[in-house]
Amino acid sequence: MSSQSSRNRSSAPQMIRFNFDPSQALTTISGVGSKLAKDIIHVRETTGNLEMETLEVLIRQSLSERELYWLDFVANRSLVAESTASENEDFVHLTPPCSASYRNRDQVKAEVTGVTSQILTLEADITARWEEFQMQMREPLPSLTKTPAP
Repeated sequence: MSSQSSRNRSSAPQMIRFNFDPSQALTTISGVGSKLAKDIIHVRETTGNLEMETLEVLIRQSLSERELYWLDFVANRSLVAESTASENEDFVHLTPPCSASYRNRDQVKAEVTGVTSQILTLEADITARWEEFQMQMREPLPSLTKTPAP
């Protein structure tokens, strides 16, 4: 009986359907915590299906081949139909309950665009600093370039 229950609680990785699965499943992705998982679902519900590049921007890192093997980015047709059918409507029913006022699709798009722009700027800054750091590491240390005194 105990071997049966241990098999059911296997920690083997499982396929994550990025455009379908709930936030609990998304938290198994490296770099995605519970808050980001909820935000991803909110963006997914308001803008439609998300792609691998979007996930990489949100987690601020590239996905490894191993991680990509367990991720499925197949389009969720219900998200496409929902976003197409209500293109000119307010997304009151998709906005999570909070004290902030409801936002329509254009406001959400503008906010997502702004956040994406900030993320891209930060990524560019990090990349530039990383390249600068790598160049500094290639230069010999001053103490190692001095010739020993006789």
